[in-house]
Amino acid sequence: MLSLLQISFLRFAHDNDLLAQLPVPAFMRQKLDVFLKDVTKFQQVYELEDKDVPLNAFTVNFTLKFDPVASIKQLRKHLPPVEYFALCAKYALADDARDVWLKMTQLERSVLVCRTYFNLQVSPVQAEAMYLAGELGNLEMPQHLDPFWNYVCASLYSAKKGWQYALERNFDRFSHQRQLYSEKAIECCLYAVKYGHIHVFMHIITSPKFTMSFLKPESFNNPCRNFSLLEISTQVGTIDEILLANLLCLALDNQRAREFVHNLLDWCLDDEYEKLRDFIAERVEDDTLRHRALSGLDILLSL
Repeated sequence: MLSLLQISFLRFAHDNDLLAQLPVPAFMRQKLDVFLKDVTKFQQVYELEDKDVPLNAFTVNFTLKFDPVASIKQLRKHLPPVEYFALCAKYALADDARDVWLKMTQLERSVLVCRTYFNLQVSPVQAEAMYLAGELGNLEMPQHLDPFWNYVCASLYSAKKGWQYALERNFDRFSHQRQLYSEKAIECCLYAVKYGHIHVFMHIITSPKFTMSFLKPESFNNPCRNFSLLEISTQVGTIDEILLANLLCLALDNQRAREFVHNLLDWCLDDEYEKLRDFIAERVEDDTLRHRALSGLDILLSL
């Protein structure tokens, strides 16, 4: 149950006319602005922008900060079962996903199990549906679907989309495959940075679940990565200079990120670092990004 303070805060958040009429302290206006920005960001990341969802469906916790879990639960009455299940899967609300799954029709369940996204990539929505279908036995599984690899693919997909909790939930499902687990943890870090989800990158490298993944040198030696640094000497190939620059910027700002990037580039000798420097200086057009990336590279050289 919401407190009177929460109710009053949300009343102002949902009514611009009321906010304009009454004197509201500056600190409270700041909190309102933060709440509205957080709601907008949440809608963008969790793909709710084109849904008919009222602003008053989003709520706050007792500190007047946006409460995503409570908001998702309130959204149930505003979304069709399939869409609500998808939202729960993206945020890894397993109990809520299971509850709505049990109330779905067989057709709705089949749609979720067979749904793929963008070039047949598997999302955590499909992975969660397959998990429940297999566990509860209330849906015949298509023969061509492999649940194990779906969980791996769903983890990578979650990193691309910014869904850190779905990423972690799907990683848990293949945690017994330690080498694969470690390699995919590193690959997800690269995906997260590439697609601008720094919060996912930081979540992975600071989570105790993934600590061992970054202590194994062999995990960083798998060449099947999102980009390759091995062709820098020819200035051609698959390298993503913006991804590289952003990784080096993170190394400049954060100790854990610095350790990650240092291990990622551990194969570099002094002359190869110089090639990296030349490559960044030539290929990264943004002055600020280039300067910070080169500063990050200098820090790595000093380790």
